[in-house]
Amino acid sequence: YSTRNFDYWSKRNLPFVKPTPFVGSVGAYAKRPIHEVDEERYKKYGRLYG
Repeated sequence: YSTRNFDYWSKRNLPFVKPTPFVGSVGAYAKRPIHEVDEERYKKYGRLYG
């Protein structure tokens, strides 16, 4: 149940951060400042990612 929507972005052919059960793709925000995580993902995936 906690992983049922994890393929949402891949079905739409958009790059995405691979989610983990229960926390999804926001687990990194607990360990590092939000702006650092967002900047890293922006550089890796581009302007549009899921």
